[in-house]
Amino acid sequence: MPAVAPAKAPAKKAVPAQQPSTRPAAPATAQPAAPAEPHSGDVGVEFRSLADGQHVKAGSGYVDFEVVLTNRSSAAYEQVAPVVQSLAFDRSADCSGCNAYAHGTLDRKDAAGWKAVKLVQDGERNDAEGGAFALAPGESRTVKYRLTLAGDNTGGRLPITADAYVAYGSGRTKAGSAGVRLDVENQSVVKVELSKPTDMTIGHVPTQLNVRLTNADGAASHVVTPYITGIDPLGPQLQHGMKPQDLTAEVQLNGEWKTLAGAFDDQGMIRIDTSSLARTLAPGESVSFDFRFGLPKGWIAGNGLELTVGAESDGVRGTLQTVRPRAFTPMADLPKWDFSTNSPIA
Repeated sequence: MPAVAPAKAPAKKAVPAQQPSTRPAAPATAQPAAPAEPHSGDVGVEFRSLADGQHVKAGSGYVDFEVVLTNRSSAAYEQVAPVVQSLAFDRSADCSGCNAYAHGTLDRKDAAGWKAVKLVQDGERNDAEGGAFALAPGESRTVKYRLTLAGDNTGGRLPITADAYVAYGSGRTKAGSAGVRLDVENQSVVKVELSKPTDMTIGHVPTQLNVRLTNADGAASHVVTPYITGIDPLGPQLQHGMKPQDLTAEVQLNGEWKTLAGAFDDQGMIRIDTSSLARTLAPGESVSFDFRFGLPKGWIAGNGLELTVGAESDGVRGTLQTVRPRAFTPMADLPKWDFSTNSPIA
């Protein structure tokens, strides 16, 4: 049998060499630069027309001033918010609990006109309440404010602060701050004189205090009323803080002791109701009241009793004075204590 020749494999088609593409490559997508993190001191803050030690009379009307914010950094900030507020009156040795915060109004001038803002910030201090604006490096912005202090403010040194908050991430960072202290003068025409309070024995002997009020206005008569509040100075930090029912307040009228009611005021102090003691005083005339204050047997003291005393006249509360009578608790009245549970034994 003749040999069969093997079949030839089909010839492969030549593949043309791949030519390099002449189409230009797509440019890389530019990523936006991350915002710069603000730091303290990046924004300069300056008061204008409001100076440290400036004299302000309570109830006298508007005090106009400006706050200037300057971007001292090399970064552009999209949202810089000013926050102006008053802090608590400076405490003095003779008035540790006096009218802690100022009463009044604060307005900021925005593009649409004057806008009321909080004079005293509550909660977080970085509540900017709007008013934010952009600041380029080296740029400044001036914000106008006006302040009024109500006539019932006590006299004393009142701190006013201005802070610059810069938006960063989901919150704000304080990047600048400035402050001044105003000398606030009270308009009261009543002179208040206090005796030294007597010692008290808790649950047994109340402390006694004489309060003398004098109309210091040489030209007109005024209706004057004693102003009295009481607190346990460490009450907010203690489990057993003072409550209105703990404090007994009495005044001597016509040879008899009359009980006066008490209730918490808006600052957490126990305000004694002295409305029944209002008196009309002629120029130079005085009136004197004898008070006594007691605490119940078994009351657990923090730092004793603190009384803040003054007078009100024509809607104006005068400068307040604070006294702390010495308080003693008899050993027999002290509760037995279970130190394993850190609580009194029932």
